Amino acid sequence: MADVVEHEQFNKMNARNVAMVFAPNMTQMADPLTALIHAVQVMNFLKTLILMNLKERENADAKARWIEKQTSDPSEE
Repeated sequence: MADVVEHEQFNKMNARNVAMVFAPNMTQMADPLTALIHAVQVMNFLKTLILMNLKERENADAKARWIEKQTSDPSEE
């Protein structure tokens, strides 16, 4: 899901939109009203997970760039 959101500028699928698509499929119940209530909760949860995953990726990329700069910069020695 985070991979899709990373290409939002091309596919217009932000974290909310992706979560909205997946949530109903994760909350199938006999009572439609109960399913809808749970789908909204699952949607919010998925959105949070997607955003957390994207933030973790950003942090990992920033750390990798920092480490690469520290190990490749001869002026630091």
